[in-house]
Amino acid sequence: MSRPLPGVRIVSATLVHGRAEVRAHLVDGAPPGTRVRQTGWAVTGREETGQLHAVEGYGPHARVVAAGSTLFGPRSHVAVLEGSTGEAPSVFVALASLTGEEHPAPLPGLVADIGVEGHTVRVTWSDGVTAGLVLDGAAPEPGDGNGPTGGRTCGPSAR
Repeated sequence: MSRPLPGVRIVSATLVHGRAEVRAHLVDGAPPGTRVRQTGWAVTGREETGQLHAVEGYGPHARVVAAGSTLFGPRSHVAVLEGSTGEAPSVFVALASLTGEEHPAPLPGLVADIGVEGHTVRVTWSDGVTAGLVLDGAAPEPGDGNGPTGGRTCGPSAR
């Protein structure tokens, strides 16, 4: 179970292009070694496929765990990535997808490049469209008009 950590700030944003999502998080103020967990989409395995791929900050492979019931069925499962914070503010980035395709293309093939430099994430999708965001709680970085679908700072606000 998660508990709020006083003085910890988490900035989260997602870039979406087609079925691909780049999910990015900045964790600031957490003690080194604090566990961070990213889940994919809960799926029943009947008509949908959820994929989750580590890009930055997580271990190399997602594991699959039981997730209980959803509107689509009584038993579902979800992919999970785990990582830990370091000494400085830590950035975590994952590539996720949910699709009804029977045999979806591998998730990494949906992007040409994902670059992480400091608190900045830049994505070049496989069709050449680019997008970027800066994980500091401010507005998304200018790009080609394909910015984040949402960003939110969780936890106590900085004043």
